[in-house]
Amino acid sequence: MIRRLIRKLSAIPESPQRIALAFAAGVFLGVMPGVGPAAALLVAFLFHLSKVATVLGVLATNSWTTALLYTLSYRFGLWSGQLEKPLEWRLVLSFEEGWHEELARVAPTVIFGGMLAALVLAGVSYLVARVAVTHYKEIRLHRQK
Repeated sequence: MIRRLIRKLSAIPESPQRIALAFAAGVFLGVMPGVGPAAALLVAFLFHLSKVATVLGVLATNSWTTALLYTLSYRFGLWSGQLEKPLEWRLVLSFEEGWHEELARVAPTVIFGGMLAALVLAGVSYLVARVAVTHYKEIRLHRQK
């Protein structure tokens, strides 16, 4: 799956830096709670980024890793000191009265933590995508010779 993703990214007719930037923007948006491919297309259009790479970045994070990313966002939010008392999981998971107020109470923490996690993961994904795309484009160039 990762090889296929790198092949798709390296097939985009742009520089590795631009591809990696678009992919990292997609990863950033994918980590943010509630953001998806439509937002990625809008950001790609507004900032003249590769639409394919940006959507691939969202899909690489958003579809399969939602629970992990929300947990990571919550943990980053807790680490930042945005929340006085942790989420009461028992209340939320049992759907007892007040469960939605409990979620609303931690939502700002999750969103802030999501921004922190998104920045970290976007930075890492930029570096990895840039190296991988550069490598694959070089391989493709040598094969064509």
